[in-house]
Amino acid sequence: LWLIAVLVMAGGIASGALLLTRAPRPTTMAPERLNSARIRDLDLAFYLARVERDPTGARDRAVLGGLYLARARTKGAESDMVEAERLARVSLRQRSMHNTGALNVLISALMAQHKFLEAYAAAATLLDRDSSATARAILGEVALELGRYAEANSRFGSVALLRTDPAIAPRYA
Repeated sequence: LWLIAVLVMAGGIASGALLLTRAPRPTTMAPERLNSARIRDLDLAFYLARVERDPTGARDRAVLGGLYLARARTKGAESDMVEAERLARVSLRQRSMHNTGALNVLISALMAQHKFLEAYAAAATLLDRDSSATARAILGEVALELGRYAEANSRFGSVALLRTDPAIAPRYA
C-alpha cells in the first residue's frame, strides 16, 4: 500500500513539473459544451443509423420515436410528432408483445395530435398488457380528454394513493 502512495505522489510531482514547463493552453480550444438538445440530437443520429442498419429492430424504433417525441415537445414540430407515431406503429408491428415502450410513445404522440379515440384504444391495449398504476392513470387521462368523466374518475380513484408518483402526478392533477 505504501508503494502505491509513493508512486501516486511521484506521479503528482512529475505532472506538476510538466505543467510548470508547458505553455498555457489557448482559450479558444475550449471543449464543446453539450446541452440537453445537443445530446438529444446526437442520440437521434445514433438511433437513425441503428434503424438503418437493422430493418427489424423494434426497440430501436421505439427509442427513436421517443426521441422525436421529446424534440417535438421542445420545438413544437408537428412533423416530429407524426414521425414519433409512425415509428411507434412500426415498432409495434415488428413486436407486438413486450413492447410497452412503443405503446407509451404511440399514446403520447396520439394525445399530442388530439387523436384521442386512437389514443384510447392504444391505452386500453397498454392496460391489458400492463396493469400498473401508471397504465391506469394513462387510460384515465385519455378518458378525461374524451369526456368520459365517470370512467376517468374511476381510473384516477384507483391510483389516488400513488398520486405523488412522478409518472402519475401530472395525470392525476
